[in-house]
This record gives sequence, C-alpha cells and structure tokens, in this order.
Amino acid sequence: MIVPFDYGEVRFFRMARTYFGWASYWTGVYFVDGLLIDSGPPNLAREVVALCRELGVRQCVTTHHHEDHSGNHRLLR
Repeated sequence: MIVPFDYGEVRFFRMARTYFGWASYWTGVYFVDGLLIDSGPPNLAREVVALCRELGVRQCVTTHHHEDHSGNHRLLR
C-alpha cells in the first residue's frame, strides 16, 4: 500500500506491508526535484519501481540502513 501526500514541492509516500488489507507497519519515502529519499521496503519492490519511473527519479539517498528505508536500492541503480 502506498499513499501519497504533498507538502508544497515535497511529496511523501507513506508505505505499509499489509495483511488481509490491514497495514501492519508504516514507513515512507520522500521525493523532491528528482531526488528520492530512501527507497522503501522490499515487499513493495514492484510498486516502488513503478513509482520511480512515474516520478522520473534521478538520484536516491539513504537516511539510514534499515530494510524499510533501503530495501529497494539495488533495483533502482
């Protein structure tokens, strides 16, 4: 599940692993001016790759190395 929020020029994409339609753990990524901040959890790999194509991501940085923040980096290189 990915839910977008806009804060001026910054977009936040709230992400969650779901079980039977219920979100069990929320995390998220930010996007501004071609830069993706974190890459989200690996269980949402297909959705994150599609989102990055749609947004035109040119760069990605990591805030810290936890699976829910860096889980899709290898797919985005």
